Amino acid sequence: MKLGAVPGRGSGFTLLEVMVALFILALLSLSVSQGLQQRSRVALAEREQLPLMLCARAIAGEFAVTRFWPDPGEHRGESPLGCHWRLRVEETDVQGLRRGELNVSPGSTPGPSLTFTLFLSP
Repeated sequence: MKLGAVPGRGSGFTLLEVMVALFILALLSLSVSQGLQQRSRVALAEREQLPLMLCARAIAGEFAVTRFWPDPGEHRGESPLGCHWRLRVEETDVQGLRRGELNVSPGSTPGPSLTFTLFLSP
């Protein structure tokens, strides 16, 4: 028999030690769960916005290729990809440069819209 050992007591963990370990484990699993839930929300939002981003990129590319130089004001159109766009153009302090705010929304179905800033030059 060891010195200082109480006869009849096992060498296991106390109830308090087990509860502290379970509490720490619960906190860790909660933080992992929150991280996974946030990541899936971000992935869903990206998946919904991807077609609009591709449409906006196609419109901006078309503007660059055709050297689109709109008058200040509001312009509207529809992309060959099926999305609707609205461009608000305003003058800047720099001669030969205009600022445009491009808003892209899905075609016939209601849904989210995205807004981009473009700088146009002749």
